[in-house]
Amino acid sequence: MHDALVLTHSWLRWIILGSGIYITLHLLHLCLARRPWRGGDNYLVWAFGRAFLYQVLFGLLLYIMLSATRPSILPKHELDSRLGHPIHWPLVHGLGMFAALAFFHGGKSIIYRRIPPRHRAPACLVLMLGTLSIIAAAIPWPFLNFGRPLFRLP
Repeated sequence: MHDALVLTHSWLRWIILGSGIYITLHLLHLCLARRPWRGGDNYLVWAFGRAFLYQVLFGLLLYIMLSATRPSILPKHELDSRLGHPIHWPLVHGLGMFAALAFFHGGKSIIYRRIPPRHRAPACLVLMLGTLSIIAAAIPWPFLNFGRPLFRLP
């Protein structure tokens, strides 16, 4: 059961990243074409935020479930002592994703309250670039000591 949930979380990551990249390109197109902000643009940003929130909550549930079922969820290969002390990678990953989620929702709230629709596309573009940067920094890429495979297979 655990492996199926980790597999689902891993594959959903690519859906979230793919949709984030699509929305970023869409916002870049809006900025370059100087097209006005429309309701569909609101929906894309909202849908990304909702999907990202569900992915983070799913990861949190997975972490809690792991903590409850396994006394030690920190295998030795997840320790990185290059900084002088071991790093608990699942905790770093979780905190990074919470930071990205807070950055996105806080930024979106400020944008929708304070920026008029004609200037919303560039602001949302910066928001998406920042969010995707934080997400990319928190992903356990395979080239890291504590990395995971890019695609988990059943």
